[in-house]
Amino acid sequence: MLVQENELLEWQVDGGLPRIERVLQTNETKTGVWTIDISIEKAWPVYQRFEDLEASLATGEARRINKLDTYRAKLLPDDEYLRKHSKRAKRNYALIAPLVEKNDPHIYYRWGRGRMVAELSKQLGVRKAQIYILLRRYWQCGCVPNATLPEYFKCGQVKDRKDHGKKRGRPGQYGRNNGGRNVTAEDRGKFQRGIDDYKKTGVAKKLTKVWELTVGRYFNIGYDELQDGTLVPILLPTDQRPSYDQFKNWYYKNRDPRAEITAIDGEKEFDRNNRPTLGDETHTALGPGAVYQIDAFIGDIYLLSYLNRKLIIGRPVIYIVVDVFSRLIVGFAVTLEGPNWAGARLALENAFSDKVAFCKQFGIEITQADWSVKGKGEALVGDNGEIAGYSANSLVDEFGIRVANTPTERPDLKGIVESRYPIIKGLVIEWLPGAVRPMRKRRGKDYRLDTTLDLNQFRRLMIKSILYYNNVRRIESYRMSLPMIADEVEPIPVKIWNWGMEKLTGKLRPEDDMEALRIKLLPRATASVTSDGIRFRGIHYTCERGLEEQWFLRLKGKRFKRVEIVYESLVDRIYLRLGKGRYEPCVLTPADERFKGCDWYEILEYFALKKQAAKAVETDQLQSAAVIHAEAEAIISEAKEMNKLALADDDRSNTAKTSGIRENRKNLKIYERKHGMNNSTTKETIGTPAKVVPLNRPGRARADNGYVPPARPYGELRQARNEAKKHAK
Repeated sequence: MLVQENELLEWQVDGGLPRIERVLQTNETKTGVWTIDISIEKAWPVYQRFEDLEASLATGEARRINKLDTYRAKLLPDDEYLRKHSKRAKRNYALIAPLVEKNDPHIYYRWGRGRMVAELSKQLGVRKAQIYILLRRYWQCGCVPNATLPEYFKCGQVKDRKDHGKKRGRPGQYGRNNGGRNVTAEDRGKFQRGIDDYKKTGVAKKLTKVWELTVGRYFNIGYDELQDGTLVPILLPTDQRPSYDQFKNWYYKNRDPRAEITAIDGEKEFDRNNRPTLGDETHTALGPGAVYQIDAFIGDIYLLSYLNRKLIIGRPVIYIVVDVFSRLIVGFAVTLEGPNWAGARLALENAFSDKVAFCKQFGIEITQADWSVKGKGEALVGDNGEIAGYSANSLVDEFGIRVANTPTERPDLKGIVESRYPIIKGLVIEWLPGAVRPMRKRRGKDYRLDTTLDLNQFRRLMIKSILYYNNVRRIESYRMSLPMIADEVEPIPVKIWNWGMEKLTGKLRPEDDMEALRIKLLPRATASVTSDGIRFRGIHYTCERGLEEQWFLRLKGKRFKRVEIVYESLVDRIYLRLGKGRYEPCVLTPADERFKGCDWYEILEYFALKKQAAKAVETDQLQSAAVIHAEAEAIISEAKEMNKLALADDDRSNTAKTSGIRENRKNLKIYERKHGMNNSTTKETIGTPAKVVPLNRPGRARADNGYVPPARPYGELRQARNEAKKHAK
């Protein structure tokens, strides 16, 4: 057969949209078919000969289409829609069942259809128009009983209503004259400008406020000027402007949430809080140890110092390392460092090391099965913070770990570790004394005064809570793979870890030398080799290599070199990086042993305070220097004036002026020995030669029992004696 019943045919129309017809039934002589246009509201069946239809299909004027037609909502209604309206559909179908179930071909002819509908209308007592509507809907919608379902799904699909002058919709609540008017294209343009000006720019967040600003700016008839010159808009009357409901209806029909959020808060804010979350981070890990995630959190609890329990030390920094595949917490650290690399390395050291020995340090006995993670992972993901610096290069260079950092302000890209802290907080922190309370009553007790635990006690509680999380807590949101479902793996981190280690490729790599591992994780820096030692942050160190290779010799023109080091949290020791995984320890020089046992924070604070003290007296020093310079200028000016008077009649040559320097020095020295150095020179004495009085030869002191003569400057005395002899001649 050329075409089949209920098949859809698409006809190409010049200058318009294609016309789609449904094949209803073949005629009695099998020479043609009856079709109906499914897109025209008042269409009726038309007859088409097979010859004409075959020609149209051959030339491409018509073609068969297999897609679901526009009446999908009736052909494949959802269960909820069918449950609500199936009774009404049965009643509607019962009205036309006598016509369509007979399969009488005369119903497709106008004269036959009119007679049959008139008889049925009289028999059932319903209007002929109702039967015609249901009959046409039955044919257009696929000739199935569901075709008579009410078309409520079409409600609300008309987006733009043309302004025909008369107000559409129900009257206003307080009368037809107060109900506003239809929304025009000009109004919609003003709506859009108001959204662009006030909503997308973040000027107003609430839609009511945006409407107030939009009405004031775009729906006014002018401005009125107040006494102070302020222009106040004069709004249009209520019946001449759209209502808020019309504005709200237009907004929610045409809004673009992504563009709106991006314009106000930025692309990162949208990606973090509003983007679709269709993926699963577990797929990035092929098995246990493949990918670790690390992050730092400020603990919501205040702690005491274990050195002096009277002192509150504030809130700790908690580092957590999580295995992506199993959600197992493989390492942690509670410290006062950071968030920085110094604190992150402690968590990584814990993640790579044996947990049995670690827990034993805090008096907690566990077995290897309780926390069996020991070794280096294959990849580590951070948040562009702790593992983004130069110090974290040891993870790549020394351990061969692939390091990745998420973009800034995108914690959602490592959501597994981000979501572990709220779990730990709910297990161990929220109910502890000293925990941070978000709401505090006025004049209520300060929760910081309830602080009870010290740092080590809190670490013990953290170990307990992590052991509970790893071994007991079920993660119902974990998406099990089909092999895991087949093996009936429970969604508990340790059981997922153990299953992965047994069934999948293990990615852990053991590390036997923990001391070498600890050194490799230390933060890196650069130090200078000087004659005082290896200088780092103002502290000097020495080492055997430096002494053997004569690094510290004080040589003229020597250029200081720089060396790479790693350093601990205490200043007692640093390590030279020699390459190929070799390190050499350096100790404090004797001059800087006074800083032994100090923390780097103490040292940096000491030097900062020292600079601060120098800065505080800088003004006084500059003021004193200014006084000295001013006084020097005055003395120089006085000396120049005296020289001008003294040398006014001096016609000696330059050679003559410089020839008697030795003799002039000798004469003045003899004069000062006799008269002292406090003889002031005045302008009246300028040009008068000084009288030289020779010194007498000093006599020898007589020897006296028990008398020890004082020390004498014999060299000067001998010289003075010779000068006296010359003058005597």
